[in-house]
Amino acid sequence: MNLPRVEIILKMLILLLIASCLSGCQSKVIQDPDTCKINIPPGWKTQKNIDGIFLTAISPFEDKDDMFQENFNIVVEKIPSTMSVDKYYELNMKTLKRDFPTFLHNESGETTISGKNARWATYFLFANNTKLKAIVYLVTNNNLGYAIIFMATAESYSDYTTRFEAAIESFRFI
Repeated sequence: MNLPRVEIILKMLILLLIASCLSGCQSKVIQDPDTCKINIPPGWKTQKNIDGIFLTAISPFEDKDDMFQENFNIVVEKIPSTMSVDKYYELNMKTLKRDFPTFLHNESGETTISGKNARWATYFLFANNTKLKAIVYLVTNNNLGYAIIFMATAESYSDYTTRFEAAIESFRFI
């Protein structure tokens, strides 16, 4: 099965990371009236519905030398009603390995998001000689697959863990 939206988000993520620039409005809570809502860290810029990406949130620059803006993205896509979260996870991991030669799986596990079984994985990528660390959460609900991806430089990742965790804990299906 081909998951074009996840491929698009992953490719766009790298482009966004390289460009490190997005304009948008600041918001505390972003909500799709039909499917979900999530809290955004204060001061982060957001844009919705860009090329199949439901939401992109970008951290502010820390100082004039900051070359990378930590970010998270949510991709929502239609999936077969019979697809399990484990199969959705498996397909997403295959896509990452196929499309990103520098992809290096780190850890993975299971959790719940908004009362639904979910899978997560941390991984590393390189872009412009910068080592990036990401965590992706994958969850399914009502024939939709959700890929929620948080990314930072490997060096700064631990500084953003609390914000990433608060955002994922706030995610709700509505």
